[in-house]
Amino acid sequence: MKSATVFCLCAVFAHAVLIASPLRAQQRRDRDVALAAIRSGQILPLRQIEGKILPQMSGCRYLGPELHDNTIYRLKFIRNNTVIWIDVDGQSGDVISRTDATGNFSESSSETELISGTRE
Repeated sequence: MKSATVFCLCAVFAHAVLIASPLRAQQRRDRDVALAAIRSGQILPLRQIEGKILPQMSGCRYLGPELHDNTIYRLKFIRNNTVIWIDVDGQSGDVISRTDATGNFSESSSETELISGTRE
């Protein structure tokens, strides 16, 4: 019985390692692509984007960034058990859209409105 438990635990661990390795490799490739785009001036550094957006998201907890299509930063937040995504143009730093977990999607010419989720 004990050897069966040890075998199962080893199998689970080995499976987890095999799954995690390609994921880490993909994350490294994504990071390398983003760094190359920043160095070449194609996109702004993440810290610059965060410095603009994070102060405007009071009451939210920042969960982290993603980079989409090598030019769009997606910043993920949570407030009152609702996940909020803010998409930011990596070249200009302008907010493109705001989406929450309920499917509410906003596009607006007012960046303040997009970030806060309110109508001015």
